[in-house]
Amino acid sequence: MNNFKCFIIVFVVFCIISCKKDKLPRASEKGADTFGCKIDGVLFKPYYTGGLFNNVDVLSVGNRRGFGIHAQNQETDESVSIEFTRLTKTGTYKLRQYPYRGIYQAGYRSPGWYTTDSINTGELIITRCDTINKIYSGRFSFTGIDPNTGKIVKVTEGRFDLKE
Repeated sequence: MNNFKCFIIVFVVFCIISCKKDKLPRASEKGADTFGCKIDGVLFKPYYTGGLFNNVDVLSVGNRRGFGIHAQNQETDESVSIEFTRLTKTGTYKLRQYPYRGIYQAGYRSPGWYTTDSINTGELIITRCDTINKIYSGRFSFTGIDPNTGKIVKVTEGRFDLKE
């Protein structure tokens, strides 16, 4: 019976360790190349599937002519993008229509292209805007609408810490 109890204990510990819940990345401001958000309450994180001919960046940031973030999950073909004019300081910025917008592309899950507009808006909060070291950190959220179907998605709890 003691062997059976030991087996049960080891089995329970193994299950607890292997059932580690995937969650949003920690908020940081050091250029850790992290990104995550929730799409209608479901976790979204960039994911690279690998492969010889698949050398697309799944996570990128740029702030030369305009500020932009793009995160892609190659497994589901979903992506989240933030577009804005060139940023030079921290602050809170409104996401609305082009060129100040949030975009969610649903991929295989439910094809659709959702973007902010004058009614469905969002917020971009830049907590670090280091144009010398090219580190950009912050949070975001937005409501996007598919202009073809009128369907709405909510992008919430977005956070990023990226180095160009």
